[in-house]
Amino acid sequence: MGYIKKLKRMRNTIAKRTGYKLNEIEKSKLLIDYLWEHYVHGVVLIEYNQYEFYKKKSRERREYVCFREFEKIIEVANKKEDYKYFDNKALFNKTFSEFMGRKWINATKDTYEQFCELCATNDKLFVKPVDGMCGRGAYMLETGKGMDTEAVYKRLISEKAIVEEVVSQHNEIADFNGSSVNTLRIVTMLCADDTVKIMAAVIRLGRAGQIVDNFHNYGIVALIDSETGVIKTTGVDRDFKRYVVHPDSGKVIPGFKIPSWNNIVSAIKKAAHYIPTVRYVGWDIAVGKNGEVIMIEGNKSADHDVTQVADQIGKWSKYKPIIEELEKRK
Repeated sequence: MGYIKKLKRMRNTIAKRTGYKLNEIEKSKLLIDYLWEHYVHGVVLIEYNQYEFYKKKSRERREYVCFREFEKIIEVANKKEDYKYFDNKALFNKTFSEFMGRKWINATKDTYEQFCELCATNDKLFVKPVDGMCGRGAYMLETGKGMDTEAVYKRLISEKAIVEEVVSQHNEIADFNGSSVNTLRIVTMLCADDTVKIMAAVIRLGRAGQIVDNFHNYGIVALIDSETGVIKTTGVDRDFKRYVVHPDSGKVIPGFKIPSWNNIVSAIKKAAHYIPTVRYVGWDIAVGKNGEVIMIEGNKSADHDVTQVADQIGKWSKYKPIIEELEKRK
């Protein structure tokens, strides 16, 4: 009985996503189509919906990186033993210190005096868990005379927190949304011949009042042309709403050119060689007030959906030959 209810929920979810008025037979046909995709091709429900598979032919569907292809990429490209360099934010910051562009401390390792020094020179600090993901657990800490510094430091230790200076982002990017640092997610592959290819790049824009820009936390993403650094699609959020202009600021999204794009590309291609056993990485990059390239973090299993949902074009054909070549060399 529980499985039947689950199938009905799936059917209704898909039917609602289409935006069409469907009768019971049409809804059931969609459900059967999804179940075929799931059990034969490894497609999960959110992929079926956000890639609009309900109106795509099988040939188009096979162009997408879905969960099964994603697992293949990770299995072939990345060595699990070295995930620590990306999962542990303190270790990541140390390893990629050349690209950090800001001061930071690890509350569980660094001293109370170091925390006080950071507070003395910053009105606000950005706090995140050492092993956090998707912006969960991140918050802004306001320093000042009213703060019980010792009590806050003890709390940060219990939270196993990383405490960082707040990134001062480029004015043109801040114009989209000033409450969050609006970052770029750039996915790279270190190929078998040790060249680095940019597989996809997006800009992530927060919403008014939010301090994170993550797509899965209701941020907006738009695809960037990796050759020119110009945004080439409208924005889209996790509810699949499309935006020509940012809904809060009114700033136009398509056509915006990312400042310092060539420097960003050079930096991430250099960083991609630091841990050569982790070849697939999604780099989160901020552009500083004066155009500096500031690395926020790297993701060894960067979500594949954000780079395909904005333009509704599958990216598997870009990955497949690289993965096949890596397999030959194993």
